Amino acid sequence: MSGNLVPISAVTGESVGQTVTVRGKVVDTSSFSVGFKFLLDDGTGRVWLTLFDNTYKFVPNRAGLNLGAEVRVTAEVAEFQGVQELQPDSGRDVQIVAPGSSAGVPVT
Repeated sequence: MSGNLVPISAVTGESVGQTVTVRGKVVDTSSFSVGFKFLLDDGTGRVWLTLFDNTYKFVPNRAGLNLGAEVRVTAEVAEFQGVQELQPDSGRDVQIVAPGSSAGVPVT
């Protein structure tokens, strides 16, 4: 994984289409019809990490990707319904620095 860390607060509408690397703690999770979303917070801001099923299944040690997990992500900034989100090309672009709680782990 490459890329210099940027604060989440720097991920704005002007970042859409760029690839960034952020590090944050998972403070919320949700699922949708074709994947999962993880809200990352680094103390400067929050951004959704969107993992489609075909990306999520390749996240190393994905059982630790849950509330409280500390993660480092390199991903393209996308916009969905006016909100910026991170969409990594590969599950390997998601590094779990410290695993979160196993409660509520998405089942795949």
